[in-house]
Amino acid sequence: MKLADVEAAIKLCEEHLKSTDTKGTEIESILTKYLLVYICGAYETEIKNMITLRAARAGDKEVESFVKNTIKTFRSLKIEDIKGSLLGRFSDGCKSIFDSKIKDNTEAETRYSNIITNRHLVAHGMEINITFDELVVSYQKAGNVLVAIKEALGINGGTS
Repeated sequence: MKLADVEAAIKLCEEHLKSTDTKGTEIESILTKYLLVYICGAYETEIKNMITLRAARAGDKEVESFVKNTIKTFRSLKIEDIKGSLLGRFSDGCKSIFDSKIKDNTEAETRYSNIITNRHLVAHGMEINITFDELVVSYQKAGNVLVAIKEALGINGGTS
């Protein structure tokens, strides 16, 4: 699953690195850190949008409002937390569907988790373990984790 705002940010960073000939420099590292934070923020927003969309299917505006306001506090993007603390609260079925989709695509799970882990490193002022190019590839492949969440929630169509 591609997110238009993330795609635009990546393109802008790629163009900057190319036009300024700063590939392999500290500027690349700074842009990589920026994108890690930006991507995680976009993931968080997208997941919250999916949950709100799923709640809207109830056809009860008050339930939808409750879910929308409650989901604001959900901040963990770790696979286990999405599985248990989020999808597991809907049903064991949602959790199982997600789990089976993730088990079928371990590369997406690994790359998604790598993005989340490196974002935490940025937040704590530590060195990251991912290059700009690796991040771009990881983002492209990690989108399947969002697709798995969407499928587990039984959502058709886009959310962003």
